[in-house]
Order: sequence, then C-alpha cells, then structure tokens
Amino acid sequence: PETSFDIASTSKQFTGLAVLLAARDDDLDLGDDLRRWVPELPDYGRPPVTLGQMLHHQSGLPDYIGLLLEAGFGYQDRTTTQDALDALTDGSGLDFEPGSTWAYSNSGYFLLGVALERATGMCLPDYLAENVFALRDIGVRSKVLFQPLVFVAELADQIRQRGVDGFLQPRDLAAEPLHFLA
Repeated sequence: PETSFDIASTSKQFTGLAVLLAARDDDLDLGDDLRRWVPELPDYGRPPVTLGQMLHHQSGLPDYIGLLLEAGFGYQDRTTTQDALDALTDGSGLDFEPGSTWAYSNSGYFLLGVALERATGMCLPDYLAENVFALRDIGVRSKVLFQPLVFVAELADQIRQRGVDGFLQPRDLAAEPLHFLA
C-alpha cells in the first residue's frame, strides 16, 4: 500500500541535516542572527538568537504552539506557516537568554525551516528532495513533507475517537489541511 506518515518531531533530524548542508554550501551560517533570515521577528536584544542555538535547542524562543493556543487556536486546528509566524511576532519575549540553557524547541526548528527557505530559495521538502533523498535511491517516492495546506491521500493518522458500534475510527482528514511543522 501507499501509506504516508506524519512523522511529527522526527522531522527535526531532516531539518537539522538540511540546515547543516546549507551551511556547508555557504547559503547560511550557523552563527547568523535569526533575524537576518526572519526580520519580522521582534528584536530580542543581545545576545541575538543564532541558527546554531536553534539547532541545539538553546534559543530561548517561546513555543509557537503555546502561543497559538493563547491566540485561540485549538490543538486539533490546522494552522499555516503564517499563523505560526504571526504568533511568534506578537511581541513575546524570550524564555531565557540564548545559549544559556537547553529547552526543547518546536519554534526553533520551525524557524530553521523558514530560514532555510529564505536562504536557499527552496522550501524544505524541495530542498530535502534535491539534496538528501536524491543522493541515493532509498525508496522515498513522495516529497510531500511538511507542506502546509496540502491534502495527502493515504495519510496514516492516530485513532482519535469512538465511532459507530464502538469501533475506533480515524479522524476525517479529507476536510483538513496539513499542519506545517519542522
């Protein structure tokens, strides 16, 4: 069967690899201030948040998922890249000084994907298809990774609710766009 999987945070390793390849190719630098690539973010002051700190979960950025929840979105709502950027540009400060400690960060990896796209001119799925999956035949036939507002047929999803006659039914994804998460 042709089944696609939402690999969620497992995608961070692919985002990290793409950023490292782009740094190797001088498209960006791990020491770059995040605002070089995402200038619409607030100025967090000094020291700046760097791409390397985001890669190592040391950025201090607030969690965009929590910010979306505070803005009225629900956990099951499908949001766009712009929704997440809007949540991060609302003026929230950092949770801690960049580089001073470690805290798991969805925001950092989301923004690494945005920075990669702006630095290379390629969205993350296309960058990975060209620079990672195309390097050898590893059997990946689809490049639909993390694309917002794209319906993926045959998407495996966790079972969420009891259905008719007590059987568990998968959530109906036909009417829902995919959430962008890197």
